[in-house]
Amino acid sequence: MQVDSLETLYTACIAKLMNAEQQGLQAYDAMLQKARHPKLRQVLERHRAETEQQIQRLDQIIQRSGGATMQVEDEIMPAILRENQKMQAMIGSDELSDVSLIAGAQIGEHYEIAAYGTAAAHAKLLGR
Repeated sequence: MQVDSLETLYTACIAKLMNAEQQGLQAYDAMLQKARHPKLRQVLERHRAETEQQIQRLDQIIQRSGGATMQVEDEIMPAILRENQKMQAMIGSDELSDVSLIAGAQIGEHYEIAAYGTAAAHAKLLGR
């Protein structure tokens, strides 16, 4: 689909965020399987629940916008996840594995912060 207006750009941003959050949800499942420290597992479970809530909020935004959305595959989140998997493969101890999981999750969260900031700026320009 051609992006030819701020409205279409905003819709594309929301679709991309939805895709990134869905990928993040799957990543949290994988991280929960690898996490060893109970506190880390607790934090990852909380973030997984927050991700589910974000998906619901994005769906509400889509519904308020008429329900139609485009499919935009986010390519940044999978790259972040691949980098985290590469790092995990190089680590030989559970303790370092947990540290690496934290780092990977933090990088993913920072990407989401930037992406949501962009979508919020578009929404503001659209008067939403």
